[in-house]
Amino acid sequence: MDDKILATGLVKRGLISAEASEKLLLEGKSIRKKFEDIVYERRLSDEVAVAGVKSEILKIPYLKINPESIKEDVLKIILRETAVNYKVIPISKDGNLLIVGMLNPDDPRAQEALRFIAKEQNISLGAYLLTPSD
Repeated sequence: MDDKILATGLVKRGLISAEASEKLLLEGKSIRKKFEDIVYERRLSDEVAVAGVKSEILKIPYLKINPESIKEDVLKIILRETAVNYKVIPISKDGNLLIVGMLNPDDPRAQEALRFIAKEQNISLGAYLLTPSD
């Protein structure tokens, strides 16, 4: 997600000030760090609030997951290295539908990796937005 779009969404929701947003955007550019990461590091807004804004912008629902509820066989559908690299996690499988959680659902590389997995395993995909702590 474009940093400026997220910053604008957080300002509109009143989660950060316009001044702070501009400073963070400039700082992010100078140190080559994502705006969202700086917001989390400085605890300027909580993850769920940021996820709510991202969810509205991306039109992808946010889901708080319970790691204990994910079955072992579902976790094996996506290799650990793939999950870590693309910041995705399989959440559940119902018949031919695999539900995944994604930290960055707009990441084209992650989307392509999931399409490859879906095609390889002949399954359909559903996606939710997750927070970094999820």
